[in-house]
Parts: sequence; structure tokens; C-alpha cells
Amino acid sequence: MSTDDVIAALDRGEVRVAEPDGDGWKVNADVQAAILDYFRERQLEPEEVGPFAYHDKIPLKTNYDELGVRVVPPRSVVVPGTRPKEFPAGTYHLSCALIIGRRNESTDLKTSLNDALRDHSI
Repeated sequence: MSTDDVIAALDRGEVRVAEPDGDGWKVNADVQAAILDYFRERQLEPEEVGPFAYHDKIPLKTNYDELGVRVVPPRSVVVPGTRPKEFPAGTYHLSCALIIGRRNESTDLKTSLNDALRDHSI
């Protein structure tokens, strides 16, 4: 498969970069290579959605409802976060989404509180 074919298969949920294997994970080297190729081949592109502007090598995804694909595991809690990355100029914290665990009664209450605070601009 070409790089674009592998990325499309990832978007459709047909292939995975890694899968559970016993007590660890098994990396799909072909998929990993295609992702690395994808980033080498692409240029940063601006994209606007509503009031937000993005500048990335990956276009925003669409049609997840039609594909039946969920981006995070069911009932997971996702929070914005950062990941430290070393560069020659120093250590920088790159933005990322962190899946911090499965939802339960306690996290549902916290999520509801956060939603209420956002709804009232607090």
C-alpha cells in the first residue's frame, strides 16, 4: 500500500500502529513507516474552522460518524496536556491530548462541573 493508502486505512480504523501482544505491545512497522513518510512528504498547511486557525501537516478529520470511528476509547476522559520534547535549542512542551482513564461516577461529576463552568464562562 502507498503512504496515502495506509493513512486512509488508519482513518477508517482498518489498521493500527500497535496492538496488544501478551503483556506488551506489537508495533506494525509498515504502518509506523507510512506515518513517518507522511510527515516527511507533507508541508504545513493553514486550515480554518469557525473561529479557530490551525497550521499542521495533517488535515482535520471528517466523516467519523459515517465511518463509525471513535477517536478515543469509549467512556474515556481526555484532557489537554503537554509532552516534553528535546530539541537542540532546549526542551519544549508540545501540546497533546492525554487519555487519563476510563470514566466512572466520580469523573462524570467532575466532567459535569467542568461543563457547567465552561457554559457560564467561569
